[in-house]
Amino acid sequence: MFNTYQLLILGSFMNRKCVIILILTCFSIASFAQDQTIKAINDSIVPAANYSQYELQHKNAFKMGFLTTLFGATSFTYERSLKPSKSLEATVGIIGLGLDVAGTNPSGLFLKFGYKFIKIPNRNAQRTHLKHLLDGSYIRPEISFSNYSVNSNLGDPQSGFPKLTNKMYALMVNAGKQWILDNRFLIDWFVGLGYGNGQIHKDMAMHYAFIGGVTDFPVAISTGIRIGVVF
Repeated sequence: MFNTYQLLILGSFMNRKCVIILILTCFSIASFAQDQTIKAINDSIVPAANYSQYELQHKNAFKMGFLTTLFGATSFTYERSLKPSKSLEATVGIIGLGLDVAGTNPSGLFLKFGYKFIKIPNRNAQRTHLKHLLDGSYIRPEISFSNYSVNSNLGDPQSGFPKLTNKMYALMVNAGKQWILDNRFLIDWFVGLGYGNGQIHKDMAMHYAFIGGVTDFPVAISTGIRIGVVF
């Protein structure tokens, strides 16, 4: 590790960004080493043999979006555990099956596919045994597709408003946490950030699978709460 005097000397030969990167790297290495030490201590408290508890647990989950219905769509998600700390997710959303707050009469479909990296091991409060293999904080890279039509606000009310069709996609990274209750029910919360693009009429920001991805600002965001069961 460099002391303060040495960092000042380096600053005379390197620009400020390089020094900052060097400091952050040192902190990252120290943090990683600390995590490994804590993990080793935890593993000594709960033997690795206890991982066999996962074999008797349910490995499937079915969830329904709690917030999507408030914005004009209803979504359903299936999750399958591949092994402890890894699972696959697939989501289908029916656009138009929900509250039409904007009055645009939307109709269509959106799809999401994600791969979850779950923080394992996750133990109970007494640290005596492992929780459910689908329980815990996670990172989920995801790809989303949304294809839908909405009524245009340009037209004659007597002859009707023409339909506008939008086709959007997004590459997202989500962070969230899932709680398994009584080994049967679940609550899942997440927030995501990524890149969105596609074929869009005007700069409509709501694409049901995500928000954003407009022409001038292609950043896409998403958030949600899901409730469901494991089986």
